[in-house]
Amino acid sequence: MTDATVELAADGTEWTVQQQGNDAPDTPSIDALFDVLRSRRRREVLRYLLSNRGPVDVTELATAVADFEENDSAPIGNQDRRYHTTLYQLHLSKLDDAGLIDHDASNHRVSIREVTDRVAPFLAIAKE
Repeated sequence: MTDATVELAADGTEWTVQQQGNDAPDTPSIDALFDVLRSRRRREVLRYLLSNRGPVDVTELATAVADFEENDSAPIGNQDRRYHTTLYQLHLSKLDDAGLIDHDASNHRVSIREVTDRVAPFLAIAKE
């Protein structure tokens, strides 16, 4: 994801860049990561999976994401089904292609990959 750490000096006037070792080959590029994280729904999927760790049923995941987003607006009838459909048809495949999750479509299960721990700081910055 990144090959350097950037730190701001305590007085806020100077940046320090420290180079790090190469990422593992399955680590998404920073461009791919930001492309995936630009969707609020995908960020919520990652937050939920990071907090639960084990494989999760797609229906459970859709319900959790719907519950989170419904806190921001009035609920719409059949909302969980709509979330399930968009997760299944769009968001989970993007997260899987980026290497952040494993989506087992035949068993309707999603699990987080170890590399996703490195995404947590970006999710904290993008807290809705």
